Amino acid sequence: MNDRWVDRHAPTAPDGGTGGRSDNTVQWAGWLKSAQQRVGELFLTQPGLRGHLIQVQGELNRLSKAIKDGKLTLEEGLLLFASIGQDMVRSAGRAKFDFEDVGITLPRQGYEFHVCRFNGEAGVLWHNLPK
Repeated sequence: MNDRWVDRHAPTAPDGGTGGRSDNTVQWAGWLKSAQQRVGELFLTQPGLRGHLIQVQGELNRLSKAIKDGKLTLEEGLLLFASIGQDMVRSAGRAKFDFEDVGITLPRQGYEFHVCRFNGEAGVLWHNLPK
């Protein structure tokens, strides 16, 4: 993938994959990869957690808007959201500190995903994603 589509400091739009052109699909994949990089940094330090969480949530707000505006289907958006949630679990597993509840949301759709880490074990605390 061309590096111009993957930049955690300036991610592409999350709705690039719905236009049917291959460059849009690359853009959509670039957004996901950029968001995954942000999630990978989420639990690097306890003092930095809040700031990194704000950045990740900002990208999910963009995703939520793209779904609301019809640029992505709800199914497409939920696949991306669930992928980010699983990345959070992996990132939490690498944390050097425990925490009770860190959550992300798709605000316009009402979906949430929460992770925790207790005694060095990370996992999904709860979510309301469809099965």
